[in-house]
Amino acid sequence: MAFVAPFMATYGAAIGAGVSAIGMISNGINQSNTADYNAQVASQNAEIARQQGVAAQTAQAQQAKQKIGLMIASYGSSGVSGDAGSPLDILGQSAAQAKLDNLNIGYNANLKATGFDNTATLDKAQGDNALTSGILSAVGQGASGYAKYSAAQAGTPIPIYGNSMTTTSPKNGGLSLGG
Repeated sequence: MAFVAPFMATYGAAIGAGVSAIGMISNGINQSNTADYNAQVASQNAEIARQQGVAAQTAQAQQAKQKIGLMIASYGSSGVSGDAGSPLDILGQSAAQAKLDNLNIGYNANLKATGFDNTATLDKAQGDNALTSGILSAVGQGASGYAKYSAAQAGTPIPIYGNSMTTTSPKNGGLSLGG
């Protein structure tokens, strides 16, 4: 037991700092991996939104062609000429409205995809920051542990829970508690 106290006073802080540093790096890596995964999911969602937009535009264009075709057929069966006058104006307005609807579908899909892309960018940055933070925290913890170890080697008081513990050099083989 006489050996344990000087050993822990001298090496305990360094060991604790090392274990804590490893935990900080591990936590940073885990947070980074989670954020990178979220970024990948957001990027996939952006691509899906774009594909859905193209599909919706294609479907809308097909429906608009059918509607205009039905209007032309209806005019023809009623004996109205669809190549002049009011029927032609109505067909032109219908075609213009269909084109505007189609453009709005594409715009909304791109807007949704951009939102997902922005989320992916932010998630990626968050992952990079988490990894950097974990590494820097570990370096700081390691430096703190080294300082405590050096202080223990030199016999300098080490603050522990508001008190201080003074050690003598391990070469002198003793531990003294001081205030």
